[in-house]
Amino acid sequence: MAMLRIHALVKVLSQANTGGVVSTLLLNSEGVLMAYAGYAEREAKTTAALLSSVWGLNEQEGKGGLHEDRLRQVIVELEEGCVLITPVAGLLLCLCASKEVDAGMIRAKAHALTLHLEGPLLQIGNS
Repeated sequence: MAMLRIHALVKVLSQANTGGVVSTLLLNSEGVLMAYAGYAEREAKTTAALLSSVWGLNEQEGKGGLHEDRLRQVIVELEEGCVLITPVAGLLLCLCASKEVDAGMIRAKAHALTLHLEGPLLQIGNS
């Protein structure tokens, strides 16, 4: 039976927290925080709940107009920065960045993390 090593997962998530990316979170679709790097725990839990709601709303709205049946990512521009949300192995990966970060850079970091995490997370989900 595969187990989730939280410390190893946090270490991987923290590698994205450079160049203006201030936090990285992994959560389920209900907003339950699985792992995070860069926030205090209370702030991370609140952010996770909000981001899962943003994802859920965009996923519902997008199904009617998209040619594909699933949403690939959401980028929300905020006053102080931006947030990228993308699915990975049935969970949501979220990167929060300052406003100086280019959208291409945050997408590249999310893509790299997704490739790195998908296999191990799917193994855990299937066990």
